[in-house]
Amino acid sequence: MDLSHARSDFMGMMLLPSVPNLVIDLSAAVRTTTDLNFGQERDFVFCVGTNFDFQEAGQRLAGHFLLLPDIASRNAIFDAIRLT
Repeated sequence: MDLSHARSDFMGMMLLPSVPNLVIDLSAAVRTTTDLNFGQERDFVFCVGTNFDFQEAGQRLAGHFLLLPDIASRNAIFDAIRLT
């Protein structure tokens, strides 16, 4: 099961992800890039830590997925997980 399906199942709703962006930098620079791309309309970030295991190479790559929902989506997500 991929991450998008796991989040959808957890929240009991269909999630339609946008085209992802990749930013590799210090956290402050990533945040600055986000502010420039989305402005102040995205005031909440969901962070999901993950590991990618490469069996053939015997290596693991750690990473984070950041979900920056717009206000309406954020409210729907909070309602779905009963945080509001």
